[in-house]
Amino acid sequence: MKNMDNVICNVCSYGDTDIGPVRDNNEDNFFRADMSLAVQYSDGKITDEKVGLYILCDGMGGHQKGEVASALGVQELRRLLMGFFLLPNALQFDDFEALLVESLKQANDAIFEVNEKEGLAETGKVMGTTAIASLFVGNRCYVANVGDSRCYLINHSGIVQLTEDHNLATSLLKTGRVKTKEEAEKIWGAKMLTQALGTEGEGGVDPYVTSFEISESSYLLLSSDGLTDVVSEEEIFSIIKSSRGNLRKAVSKLIKRAYKNKTSDNTTVILVRFDVLSEK
Repeated sequence: MKNMDNVICNVCSYGDTDIGPVRDNNEDNFFRADMSLAVQYSDGKITDEKVGLYILCDGMGGHQKGEVASALGVQELRRLLMGFFLLPNALQFDDFEALLVESLKQANDAIFEVNEKEGLAETGKVMGTTAIASLFVGNRCYVANVGDSRCYLINHSGIVQLTEDHNLATSLLKTGRVKTKEEAEKIWGAKMLTQALGTEGEGGVDPYVTSFEISESSYLLLSSDGLTDVVSEEEIFSIIKSSRGNLRKAVSKLIKRAYKNKTSDNTTVILVRFDVLSEK
């Protein structure tokens, strides 16, 4: 049920990807869609529902293979999630968290199947990809991820990471072997991934998922680690705030800041703006 005290009057997004100053190819891929669906229910009522789908994948596995894995990840997630909204009564569905998790698991299986067909699974040199998939339906946002690509919520009060990094540093923190994030990040191999789409078969991933209501004007940022490895959360917040709602300008400035801060990776950014007409 929508909270009518909070009316989302506009949803828009912009994304861009950049090869960066070091790499020979771009292993990142993304997809974004802002949609307005005319929905008619059995009682004859017709409503316009705002729906958003945002996907970002950062591939791994050596020259071109990471590029293939991230493209396949985006392709599978787009097929599964866009296809869902063509089903009758799709917007009356009430478990979008489960939908995202299941879609990520199916995308994992599809990439692993390619690894097996090409004989990569036997060599141990499999291709894989991180993945973030986010859905916006009505006035609620759903986010799920595998790997260390990140999603943030940004509003007047600050910036909050919504995703969980699936890497060694996070594992050490969760098991209590280190006490602080700063301590964990100093350990050798801290960024080594503990999960990625395609590297293991069925049951090989356990996506992190969360959801929240959009109750005030805010931004959703999806990015690969080409940005977040070198640009702090404080810098990200300041750049988006100073861009005053201009998504193209904000995305461009974020990528330029990654260059300035000497990123060594591809950088991909999707920025979504939610304009709320009336707030609590």
